[in-house]
Amino acid sequence: MTKVNAHQSRIFSLGIGNGASHELIEGIAKAGGGTSTFCSYNEDIDKNVLVQLKNAMEPSLTGKKSDHVKPASNTCHLHNAFK
Repeated sequence: MTKVNAHQSRIFSLGIGNGASHELIEGIAKAGGGTSTFCSYNEDIDKNVLVQLKNAMEPSLTGKKSDHVKPASNTCHLHNAFK
């Protein structure tokens, strides 16, 4: 569901507590084109929420074009740089 709607919106995830699944929280954010952050129960959550809010306020990349120069043959290529 996250990947299906990623072209229309972004998802920013927040894991709370030591039991939060890093794989799940990070996976949701990655699939949704957003970012993830974590905080423990004794940590102030406000800082983490503000970081996510700041990230959400930034414009998103909607296309996968870049202004790079096409490399000559026999050079290293970067694949899926914007995934």
